[in-house]
Amino acid sequence: MDRCVAHVRAVRVVLGVLLGFAAVLLQGSPARAQKPVSLLELFNHATGTNPEVGAARAGVRAAGQGVVDSYIGFGPRVTATYDQQRERQNVMATQNPVYQTGKAYFGNQIGYGEAVQPVFDYRLFAQLKGARAGERRESYLATAAEQKVIYSLVEAYLLALSANDSYALSQVEAKNLQSHQGEIKEKIKSGLSNEGDLDEVEARYGLARARMVQAAAAVSEAFAAIERVAGIGAPALMPLKGTIPVPRPEARVEDWVIQVLQGNPDLLAANETITVARADFDKAIGGHLPRADLRATYNRSNTGGSLYGGGSYTDDMLLTLRVTVPIFNSQGQGLQFLQAKERERQAQLNWDVRRRELVQKTQTTYLEVVSNSERVKILASAAAAQERVAAGRRTKFQTGLTNITDVLDAEAASYRAKREYLAARYNYVLTMMQLKQLAGNISPIDIGFVDSLLDPRQRPVRRIAL
Repeated sequence: MDRCVAHVRAVRVVLGVLLGFAAVLLQGSPARAQKPVSLLELFNHATGTNPEVGAARAGVRAAGQGVVDSYIGFGPRVTATYDQQRERQNVMATQNPVYQTGKAYFGNQIGYGEAVQPVFDYRLFAQLKGARAGERRESYLATAAEQKVIYSLVEAYLLALSANDSYALSQVEAKNLQSHQGEIKEKIKSGLSNEGDLDEVEARYGLARARMVQAAAAVSEAFAAIERVAGIGAPALMPLKGTIPVPRPEARVEDWVIQVLQGNPDLLAANETITVARADFDKAIGGHLPRADLRATYNRSNTGGSLYGGGSYTDDMLLTLRVTVPIFNSQGQGLQFLQAKERERQAQLNWDVRRRELVQKTQTTYLEVVSNSERVKILASAAAAQERVAAGRRTKFQTGLTNITDVLDAEAASYRAKREYLAARYNYVLTMMQLKQLAGNISPIDIGFVDSLLDPRQRPVRRIAL
């Protein structure tokens, strides 16, 4: 155990020196450097400016208005109509000797008002049920959007740091291969090496430079993702600390699955979609059920008269209890409840598809967290051991006991082990955050936790110009 701890410390020292050296070459004078932005600062800005969150919150407000409108549907419906008429009558022939043929013009005024109070309408209850479910669905979707911002911001931030580490290692590797080029050229002059060895070194040097270019592009892409999510530019980022905790998850995978089924906002929103579809079915059924309403009408008519009689001024009021019994296709829309029932089945099946996907994703993410927790410890020792192997090969090469290929292979394995060790650390944090997002309990507290893993004392990470 002591030997393992020593190996871990050794690889951290080696990585710190390599990354520090590369960062010095890369960043320039710290006096001109802008202050790095913490993850918490980016999140605080994103909460008020991210358009996905804003759109989701607008959806919640719109759904809330839908609930209010559903309640208003139970209230009275009042309409008023006023007609101003100019009437022309032309009596061309008549059998009544009292009246004469001819034309006459009259002015008429007619006012009509009606108030309808629903007494029983099953469709109104179904509409209210669907509106409430729609409001809950939009609330869950808003929560999912907020949690997505948290995870996306953590992911982009850590991807930028990981890509920068890869760039730094590739830069150190390229510099080391340049040194080997000089050694091989000197050995060629003395007849101790050949052009084939030089070609092999130059080929590996080209691959190292290609990895540098790829890593530099990945850093810029991650910075762009940060700006998209946060809504502000990030001049510089804080690197991850040299040592971070990587404990295994305390809960079992079965417990995480239960949390996902109970708290995942996307799954909860899909469940409310079923309720909305069921409400639409009930509303379609309500169109085939009897309904009753109380109607009060008021009619005032002021006519100018006619050729057959004088004008009139009437004022009528009528109170009616109307019971409507639909018999067949009363609204001219067919049997809509059949279509609505299939929509409900479709929503249920979509929920089950989503549930299965989330259960599988939770299980695989949990295994990734456990795997990365163990791999960080193992790879630290492996990277330290591989560095010792590479150092031994270099010593043998300098004394003529081995060839350059053995040295290059050992050094390539050493850099690969370092990359895997660093990647395992970032992957641990990301998969842990993803597991919490799946369970629906990722929160700003987790932003603070990841922020505590960053080291403001180290040289900041910046964009890399290609």
